Amino acid sequence: MTIQKVYFIALRIPEFSGGSTAVETLSQGFANIGIDVEHVSLYPGTRQAVIPTTTFSKHETLLRYPIKTTSSKISLPLNFIKKKTAKSKFRKKVNHFANNIEKNSALIFTTNTPVIEFLENGIDPSKLPAVSILQHHSEFKVLYRNKSLPEVFRRAQRHTDAFTCLTYEDAKDFSSFFSNDSKYFINPSRFSRPNSLPKRDKKVISIFSRLSGEKRLDLMIKLFTESNTNNEWELHLYGDGQEKERILGIIKTLNAEDQVKLYPFTENVEDILERTSLSLNTSSTEGLPMTIIEASTFGVPTIAFNISPGMRLLEGLGACTLVPNNDELAFKNLLSNLLADDNLLTELQERAFQASTHFSKTQIAEEWLSWMNSLQQQKFHPFSTEDSSKI
Repeated sequence: MTIQKVYFIALRIPEFSGGSTAVETLSQGFANIGIDVEHVSLYPGTRQAVIPTTTFSKHETLLRYPIKTTSSKISLPLNFIKKKTAKSKFRKKVNHFANNIEKNSALIFTTNTPVIEFLENGIDPSKLPAVSILQHHSEFKVLYRNKSLPEVFRRAQRHTDAFTCLTYEDAKDFSSFFSNDSKYFINPSRFSRPNSLPKRDKKVISIFSRLSGEKRLDLMIKLFTESNTNNEWELHLYGDGQEKERILGIIKTLNAEDQVKLYPFTENVEDILERTSLSLNTSSTEGLPMTIIEASTFGVPTIAFNISPGMRLLEGLGACTLVPNNDELAFKNLLSNLLADDNLLTELQERAFQASTHFSKTQIAEEWLSWMNSLQQQKFHPFSTEDSSKI
């Protein structure tokens, strides 16, 4: 018996995030090799689903957060009744799903939260007649940003059959943390690799990003304008978020309207990357950035700060070039050299294009499937005939 169906179980999916994009892309990779895929979203996602998706409840705020006691005397008891009813319906949905899982399935929990939600509703994923896997889409050190997270992770890991993360460095740390083996898989690219490196004559740097503080886009704009001394290049930012007005203000203050363009979020990423020469990443935190992986598919190299194992893995493959974290001078010097030296830029573009051979969604899905089949064998047939010689 081998895995025939994969369920990705998420708090919310799909969303405008790298983790959500990685899950959707891996799902497409599974579909390419004949595996049935379904997404299970505990609460509604924030954009249109491209994979068949089941949503358990539309009442995330009601279910996950306390009722405000400042409500009126009439509405307060009604809200408690609504919450109780919503909890009952949610529990029934979780149990119905769990009771209809087939043995030839794999359950991939995209974060620890859905595992905890299952446990709170009477379902232990490790006891289900399917392989259960806990994913982590960021670096190991995020465990220590909140005092309660380490124990939450341990609890979720104890009630699943296996754990995966993004890099070898992270897998070593998690293996020590859990006192159990951890597996790592790199994220795949959404896009098919062209047969040859696209030719481009436009001097354009393209960035696809949430406009939020951890992306440090203010720093990116500053370093770009200081490096673009001949005003020959343009920086194009695609995205939306809470920092939008501040970023527009920075562009205006620097009198950089001709150099820096801010565009809305776009789905037209492929066409833009085919016309892009370079990308930048100034984030303060990253796991294994999909933006760098997808840029490399079209031979677009990225300059970034050395902030995580994922960044170091991508640099080792040739997808990006790193400078020490927070070393603004090193970043600016490298960027200035690339903007002025076509030969150096072409060299990095060729390296990035070669690196993209590692990000095939079909190839990565095949690696996942092989590993999941071995997990299934260990869980349900640990003493099968073919393994009897090893006992």
